[in-house]
Amino acid sequence: MKERLRLDFMDHDYFLDLSNNPEKYYQEPFRIAGNLYFIGSQEIGCYLVDSGEGLIVFDTGFDFSASQFIDSIWRLGFDPRDTKMIFHTHNHHDHTAVTKFLKRLSGATTYMGKADAETMKESIAKNGPSLCEFVPDVETLDGDEFTLGNCTVKCYDTPGHSKGNQSFFFNVTEGEKQYIAALHGGLGINTLHWNFMQKTGYLSAREEFFSWIDRFNDWKVDIYLGSHVIQGYMIEKWKYRNEHPDENPFIDPTEWKRVLTIAKEMAEEMVEDEKAGRVEVVYQGEDPYKAYPKVVRHDGKTEVYEYIPRHKTK
Repeated sequence: MKERLRLDFMDHDYFLDLSNNPEKYYQEPFRIAGNLYFIGSQEIGCYLVDSGEGLIVFDTGFDFSASQFIDSIWRLGFDPRDTKMIFHTHNHHDHTAVTKFLKRLSGATTYMGKADAETMKESIAKNGPSLCEFVPDVETLDGDEFTLGNCTVKCYDTPGHSKGNQSFFFNVTEGEKQYIAALHGGLGINTLHWNFMQKTGYLSAREEFFSWIDRFNDWKVDIYLGSHVIQGYMIEKWKYRNEHPDENPFIDPTEWKRVLTIAKEMAEEMVEDEKAGRVEVVYQGEDPYKAYPKVVRHDGKTEVYEYIPRHKTK
């Protein structure tokens, strides 16, 4: 069977259970390598870097997981009030909802890709303040770099899942060793279906997704991080390392290219299925940005875009 990632949707019943019972999806925080840590849930990938001069956080997760998110920072021995930078892969609420609280707690500077920052500001202006939305302090552009202590974060545009989607490349320090980590901003191909593009008005999403994916394919990355944990096998790797403490499956220079290759193949397959009338988007809400569109097939195959790959260890 071809390797697949879950790149399409978050099932409605699953989301309801996740939001009503977040404790079921709690994930113990853990060190990935050196000064890089996981502070997310079993669904959302959130990460922390101890720069030596303050904490750098990448994405903050759902609002209903706020207490677990803050607790994870404490459990690792850090003070969330020492957070200095908060970077966001994109403006979807499952990646931004705790930011407002963390900023009030720490006074950290918030960063978001310019196009997504503009969309969030427009939403606030139209609908008023909300728990999950905020005005980013810095609207980041392709190629921007920011340094705090021993860590430099490089921001690159990777649109498609959202217009202002960004991926981050940064150095990880482990003793005398240096690794390059990459957090991909969003590989969800549900937003590339033509029906979804029409509903959101983001008609160039598909073209932009395919335009960047080859750009980064051969970049050197030692540690791949998924914005959703299943896209980076984060929990499986954590379990494996607990059983094999002398090995670190998070350090895999082949994974970044493999994941991008799989994502491109899956997107191309979905486009072909769409042209052949084999797929449609089923919405589970009126607002396309707040719904969880499910890409389904009509040829007897079961949830081909949701197949979760088995974790491969060295």
